[in-house]
Amino acid sequence: MRIKTAGIILRYFRYGDNGMIAHIYTKEYGRQAFIFKGGSSRNAKRKMNFLQPLALVELPIDYRPQKELYTGNGTQSLQTFQSIPFQQIKSSIAFFLAEVLSKVLHLYDADEQLFAFLQEAISFLDKEETKGANFHLTFLIKLTEYLGIQPMLSDAENSRFLNISYGEFSNNEDVDSLSEQHSELWKNFQKKPFHTADEMALSREQRNELLQNVLKYYTYHLQDLGKLKSLGVLQELFQ
Repeated sequence: MRIKTAGIILRYFRYGDNGMIAHIYTKEYGRQAFIFKGGSSRNAKRKMNFLQPLALVELPIDYRPQKELYTGNGTQSLQTFQSIPFQQIKSSIAFFLAEVLSKVLHLYDADEQLFAFLQEAISFLDKEETKGANFHLTFLIKLTEYLGIQPMLSDAENSRFLNISYGEFSNNEDVDSLSEQHSELWKNFQKKPFHTADEMALSREQRNELLQNVLKYYTYHLQDLGKLKSLGVLQELFQ
């Protein structure tokens, strides 16, 4: 049965002369691949303007468990971005997070709570008043809850160090522990809402070091993310 589902664009690449293939995390069916065939005219290209990192779309799908590629005919933008494509920091963050999600979400099936979190977070990033410099940190730390790998804050009240290999807070510092300062930052990003975390003052060094530790946490608990092409661009913005 053909239904319409909401989706979030993770990655896309050219296919043939005028086509595109996109990997999209859908609300009902998890990550799926879609092919978009367009012409060479300006109007045809404009119809595929929704192909942007983290873009929210609505698309029809006749889901079949063994099918690997669907046609993207009838796909429409669910939310037109107001600031992400036009602000360098936000667009770089969108490219980076889309790349991370592309590597991570193939491990997970459809999950309505996860999708709702992603949709809410992307909408927050797109708000004009959102500064965005801390967004990727808040996002990745909060995302661990929906991936089932979040450290328990109930254990963190009187614990000074986050051990990233065990995924828990303790008072014992070892080789896999974040510094006391970074452990405290992690707690704050994990428990504070997006708008509050957006106002937290961090130095560029703190921001980049904490990001490296967050990515290391993902590697310990999910998989090696490999080389992230967009990471270097993001870090250069905070140099």
